[in-house]
Amino acid sequence: MRDTQQTEHVTGASTSLTAMLNIIADRWVLLLLRELYMGANSWSQFVDALDISPAILNKRLKFLIDMQCLIKISVPGKRETNYQLTQAGKELFPFMAAAREWQLRWDKRTGAYVSPFVHSCGAPLRAYSACAHCHSVLKASDIAFPPNAPAIPKSEDSRHFRLSANSGADRRSPNAAPAKIIQVLGDRRATQIISCLSDAPLKFDEIAKASGLHPAIVTERLRKLQILGLCQQRLYQERPDRFLYSLTSSAQDLFEVATYLRQWAERWLPDINNANTGKHLVCSHALYAELRCQNCKDIVSYDAIRPAQ
Repeated sequence: MRDTQQTEHVTGASTSLTAMLNIIADRWVLLLLRELYMGANSWSQFVDALDISPAILNKRLKFLIDMQCLIKISVPGKRETNYQLTQAGKELFPFMAAAREWQLRWDKRTGAYVSPFVHSCGAPLRAYSACAHCHSVLKASDIAFPPNAPAIPKSEDSRHFRLSANSGADRRSPNAAPAKIIQVLGDRRATQIISCLSDAPLKFDEIAKASGLHPAIVTERLRKLQILGLCQQRLYQERPDRFLYSLTSSAQDLFEVATYLRQWAERWLPDINNANTGKHLVCSHALYAELRCQNCKDIVSYDAIRPAQ
């Protein structure tokens, strides 16, 4: 049995995680943001890095513009349009950098691509999360949200993209195998399963009911999450075999990553209820996470990094 403190953490997280990740739960949006942070600003540069169709690229760029993360800029004397990050787009960087740290911790495949950034102190970027109030290292187990009070109101809006038949090729990854963090965060149905399991271990039927997904989709996503090491099963009945599914440590770490997306949403998305802030259980202050450089301890932001040469 989990203690009261842990239950408070997972209950609030379960209702908010899916809503938070729905903002960016598309692999192409994540990959485009990565390329933008690495300096890409034109259609041709996006196509060079990603095996993406013109229709998909156009739709995702429009989505980022609608989200006020990008603006289009006409270049005098050239037919090609450039794309420039807005302040909202730049402030998504801590979320992407925290996701990058998750990738470094949990994806040990040889050749798994990690964006090569350098911090302003001159050191290759490695970061950690800290509480803005007590400055202690922030852990997912130390984050509490009010029960049944999601940080972002959940809505079934038109921003969700249809899943394409193939996974999409990232030309920066060997054999077009996307990084594990892209496979997880870029799959809205996978994040729905993670959200459901964050409260407690569940049976298959309970997951299907809680997520609202078709049983065939639940089966496929559970298999995917197990292969990626984010979900595990335990036999609780034989003949027929029935299992309980639960999250692994790597899946629990996603709540720390999602904290930065939640903070971004409170600042940049309308109709966010600021009263529903989380709490840091170590110091009991309202939760505000800061991403800091492991080398110099300074804040990590878009303006404080550059792509490695």
